[in-house]
Amino acid sequence: MNKVRETNITGSNTREAILQSAVGLFSESGFSGVSMRDLAKACSITPAALYHHFDNKKSLYVESISHAFAERTQGLEPVLEQAEGGEETVRGIIRWFVELVAGDTIFRRLLHRELLEGDEERLKLITEQVLQTPFEKISRTLEQVYPNADAAFVGISTISIVLGHLELAPLRGYLGIPVPGYSVEEMADRITNLLMSGFEGA
Repeated sequence: MNKVRETNITGSNTREAILQSAVGLFSESGFSGVSMRDLAKACSITPAALYHHFDNKKSLYVESISHAFAERTQGLEPVLEQAEGGEETVRGIIRWFVELVAGDTIFRRLLHRELLEGDEERLKLITEQVLQTPFEKISRTLEQVYPNADAAFVGISTISIVLGHLELAPLRGYLGIPVPGYSVEEMADRITNLLMSGFEGA
């Protein structure tokens, strides 16, 4: 049984605190591994009080994911406005995505959980909230820079490379690769160079 970490919730911050606690629990134990009773206990409220704010676990899950990630993708717009176009735009998008994912273990855990559980509706939710925007921006930019390339393939490959580097980081030492590895800036530059110039560029 999962150990539930309790959060003291009072007054007007109740709904906000519930959402913050929920996304952490869902990332640790998955949707199926967390009950409304677990969530209520983590928030130091009664199940009845929790149901006062959310009709069911599914509605709480959906809102907690939206709450955690919806605003984060907005940071991409300034990147696009400041970029000079072409390769620099691609580099800026990749750097932004590396920063977004590298600093968010909750998202990476949630993605793993949902891939394992295979619930189409929840996978769709995470995709729309976090992955859709960078995928579309990378694909569109690549279409402009390299009109003959398969932009969708390169877009999903870029996301896969970023996630793969971060997820395999714990294995670096066992593979004889220096730990802690690359900085966010260096990882973004190397991935961009790999996409633009192939193996020699990385």
